[in-house]
Amino acid sequence: MNNNEYIFAEYGTGTTKLKYKIFNGKAFVIEQDKDITEAKIHKEIWYQDEKYPVVYIENCAFKNCKNLHTVTIPPTVTHIGNGVFSGCTALKNVTIPKTPIKMGSEVFIKVFINDIRMPDTVDNTYRLKWGGTFTERAEKNLCIYCGGSFKGLIKKECSVCGRQKDYTKSEVEKYSLK
Repeated sequence: MNNNEYIFAEYGTGTTKLKYKIFNGKAFVIEQDKDITEAKIHKEIWYQDEKYPVVYIENCAFKNCKNLHTVTIPPTVTHIGNGVFSGCTALKNVTIPKTPIKMGSEVFIKVFINDIRMPDTVDNTYRLKWGGTFTERAEKNLCIYCGGSFKGLIKKECSVCGRQKDYTKSEVEKYSLK
């Protein structure tokens, strides 16, 4: 394979099929079909008897995949692009590896995550990229539903999802991890 050409590959079937591109000896997760339900990203993919590590999730790869509920990211991934999971309104469970990952902006915007498994070794820089748990979002004065910021002086409204900032402490506790 010529290092300057792109090769496209698909792994899996139906609503768990993932699409990759191979370039310069590495594999990249690219834009996915909108009906995907689960994304267990592979550590590596094979093409013509050669192995390619999956290192990057491209910008907006899963954007608006409204049925996506679970994502597992392997330790080989070192970069997650901008807006990768934005608008994935069914996304509930995300597992991020202990290895360092560079994250773009608005990775989890408009996402209602209730279980993100992020190791203790991951520093707060990463946590700020996705807004944190519901409790962390509330403490930072961010929308507990999507992590967006509030605008308006009297009737505060989320700049991302448009919800009013009128939820109670019990709502925050209801959606927080125990």
